[in-house]
Amino acid sequence: MAYALLVALISLLFALQTGRDFAERRRPYQAFWTTALAASAVGSLGYAAAVLWVSELAFRLYYIFGALWVAPVMGLGSVYLVAPRKTAHWIAGLTALGLVIGSGMLLVSPIDHQALANLAGSSGQGVYLRGAWLAVMILLNVFGAAA
Repeated sequence: MAYALLVALISLLFALQTGRDFAERRRPYQAFWTTALAASAVGSLGYAAAVLWVSELAFRLYYIFGALWVAPVMGLGSVYLVAPRKTAHWIAGLTALGLVIGSGMLLVSPIDHQALANLAGSSGQGVYLRGAWLAVMILLNVFGAAA
């Protein structure tokens, strides 16, 4: 749990810096990177809360913001840095659609409560029961890593 809180703090500090940079320069990639770093902070706090209170809602926030959102939103920042604006907008629209669908799936997908109770120190693999959400998560994370 201490590691998750440290990640939240560091992510928040970097989000504040990239947010200041965005406020000064108004570059879209800075907005995406700020959003991704803020999502990392929220996800890390969700993990800490899920461990501390064995909270299903906190675990869902961890997975949505930490596991689903960070990589593709960070990747969008890179896309906006190098791609033509029209192409970047098109990719951002597809990514946003995937994030909305994936987030909705993670909000309603069944959870193994025994695995949630044993979450401390693990990634959370096995807490969500396998489902279509996994394909969306893999696709978005592969995009984020590739970008």
